Amino acid sequence: MGLRDHPRRVAVVAVMAATSMSCTGAASPAGGGSSPGARSTTTVSLQASGLAIDSRVPVEVGQPIDVAALRGRIVLSSEDDIYVANADGTGLVRVTRRPGPEFDPAWSPDGQRIVYRDSRRGINQDDEIFVMNADGTGPRNLTKDPGNDWGPDWSPDGRTIVFNSDRDGLPMGGFLVHPDGSNLHRIATDAYVEYPAWSPDAKRIAFMGGDSATEYDIWVVDVDGSNLVQLTDSPGPDGWPAWSPDGTRIAFTSRLSRSP
Repeated sequence: MGLRDHPRRVAVVAVMAATSMSCTGAASPAGGGSSPGARSTTTVSLQASGLAIDSRVPVEVGQPIDVAALRGRIVLSSEDDIYVANADGTGLVRVTRRPGPEFDPAWSPDGQRIVYRDSRRGINQDDEIFVMNADGTGPRNLTKDPGNDWGPDWSPDGRTIVFNSDRDGLPMGGFLVHPDGSNLHRIATDAYVEYPAWSPDAKRIAFMGGDSATEYDIWVVDVDGSNLVQLTDSPGPDGWPAWSPDGTRIAFTSRLSRSP
């Protein structure tokens, strides 16, 4: 399916899933991504087991967001480089200019730094996790391993970065590391983990993956690897989860087909 090869995060169908447990937490970090405005989306419901999706519900369209009223900054990647911009799309600035792909960016909670995937040796050829200042200065390698590391996300409390890796010859798994590169360790779960995303309370991690590299569904696991829960079970692939600010819902992309 090519999900490991320089993915462009383009939603085929945007859907929302309720998490299996409610939680409360701080709002998403400012500048960590802004809604592009209401679009036609398919809202899906999960059965009590958290496994089955009813995709035969009507399309819902919300009120467009007033883009001019948005505040904060966004970080994005395009054409193998990373950019920052105001939340309304103005003030676009390119912050990486080195030869080779640098992408998959995510803000630190204070907006002062950016964590990202460095693939300048070639996609899936010793991908590394780097951190740099918000203006692109001071890039630093956190992972330094011949395996492939990507999909980083910065915890809301700023203490930890999560990413996925196939290091040590093991199946793709989730890893945690401090922003200074210390205390790097694997999340204790046997699940195939890709593109992990922190919950707002920094207690859980949503990810795409599951039992193998060919089965992409949305899962949630506690940071210590316990309480693994599968949220979707569709022909998929379902991927690139993102939490709502209150931690009760997860948005993700899918190729779910809708019945007439």
